Formats: sequence, structure tokens, C-alpha cells
Amino acid sequence: MSAAEIAVDLKATFPKVLYWIKKHGIPIRSCSERTYVKLNPSGDPFHPKEHLTPMDHRMLVLFIRFLREIVRADESRLRLDVRVYHGFDKDKARRYWCRALGLKPKQVFVCPHIDHRSDPNKQWSPYGIATACVSNTKLKVWMDQQLEENIVRLLDQEVSSGTVVGKNDCGVVRDGNATYTYL
Repeated sequence: MSAAEIAVDLKATFPKVLYWIKKHGIPIRSCSERTYVKLNPSGDPFHPKEHLTPMDHRMLVLFIRFLREIVRADESRLRLDVRVYHGFDKDKARRYWCRALGLKPKQVFVCPHIDHRSDPNKQWSPYGIATACVSNTKLKVWMDQQLEENIVRLLDQEVSSGTVVGKNDCGVVRDGNATYTYL
């Protein structure tokens, strides 16, 4: 229940309810969290595996492996950008990512994250948050084509099975320009 809803139920003003919430140290949701909860009343619609999240280094290991084995990307074009809290050891973070992903130190760019609102005790990892990059326009075009082909294939399967419905119902409509409208 939101603070505003509590105020209505108690026939009290919102500031009065907020005062007591703060006085008793009751945590309140941020604006984005409140909106998310209102839009998803049945709970979180996403159920990622507990031990494999976007912040898990194994996702990067998998992506780098994909780039090396499937795409056969030029090793010199692989790059890792790491944001690490400014109080942490940049060299230690670089060594960690080099060892974890089999990259050379010159491929790992560590950038200190300077935000005075950040608390070093609440940092996710002393090794920072990494983003794998590969600069290759041809690869991007190929990946876009692969995504497009798979989307088309999946949509065609849905159409043939009757899953995708008309414009006035919930579903996906594809026009001739490879544009998808989610209804």
C-alpha cells in the first residue's frame, strides 16, 4: 500500500503520513519502483535464473566465447570497458578481467566511477562492472540480420498457429519494412 493510499484510508494528509513513515524508519519505494509495482500488480514479470544475471561475469565469458568461436572476431577488436568505484584498485580489476576472460591488459580499459553519492560498502564488486565490445560494423549487420530472421521465423510460426491476432487484439503486427508493432 502506498503512503498516499494510507493517507486516504486514515483520512489524514499525505505529509502527516510521510512524517510518521520517516520517523519510524519505514522504507519507501522510489518513484520508479512505485510505478513498476503499479504496472505489474501480479509481481515481477521477469524470472531470470538466480545464478546467471547480467552482472554475472559468466555472461561476459559466454559472449567473448561466442565472439571467438562462432563469429571468429579478430582478437585485436575485442575490448572490455570496466567501470570501477574510484576508491578501488584499478590494476587489480584489470588483472581480474584479463584472467576471467582471457584478454590482454591492453584490451581492458578501466575507468574509475566518481560519484560522491556512491558508498564503497554498497558496491557490487571490487572488480567493477564490465561491458564487452567488438568494433566491427559487418558483425553488427550480421547479428541484426540473424535477429531479424529469427524474429520473422518465430512470428511466422505464431501466425500459422494462430497465436498472433488482428490489429485490435493483443499481439504483434509486422509491416513490409521489418517494423514490428506491439499492441
